[in-house]
Amino acid sequence: MLAQSESRRLKLDYVGTEMLVVGIVAEGTDTGSRVLETQLNVTLVAAMAALDEDVGTGDGGKALEIPFTAGAKHVLEDAIECAKDQGSSSVGTAHLLRAVLRREDGNGVRLLSKLLSCDTPQATIE
Repeated sequence: MLAQSESRRLKLDYVGTEMLVVGIVAEGTDTGSRVLETQLNVTLVAAMAALDEDVGTGDGGKALEIPFTAGAKHVLEDAIECAKDQGSSSVGTAHLLRAVLRREDGNGVRLLSKLLSCDTPQATIE
């Protein structure tokens, strides 16, 4: 998973909603990533730099499977529900992005706020 790769790159021992955002951008071809990149000019380089600035580098990240934070787990569950509600048999980056935006107090929303230079990325994206 792309979010786990980001966590490993930063030597962290968790995957948070902020890593999910970078993973969405990194995916590059699905709806959510295209919206961020083509409509809102969020590049992978900018997303990675903002993540680096926000979380820094840890001394973990060596485990084969890096656990998700409670917030990231909730986002994944919400993304599954969003996909089901839309009649989709798979979860895409648009579902993940929508689920990240629902967690207004999450680090993923904070990262998006920084990338979009706005206080409410929900209004900008939706």
